[in-house]
Amino acid sequence: MRKWLSAWSYSDLEYKLTYKCQRNGIMVELVDARCTSQKCCVCKTIDKASRKGNRYNCRHCGNACMQM
Repeated sequence: MRKWLSAWSYSDLEYKLTYKCQRNGIMVELVDARCTSQKCCVCKTIDKASRKGNRYNCRHCGNACMQM
């Protein structure tokens, strides 16, 4: 399964997902993937030191979250 998924074109996945969401009235927002694990979703500050493993504690605004 992993080999099959890794061979799948990202642009094909993006196209299909966007098409199906728009067909069902769901808004799609494309996000630049750069620094997403270091960027606070609240204050938009990029700070590498805020990420500790799967935990994120923004040193600027105090926002805290954990990845599953």
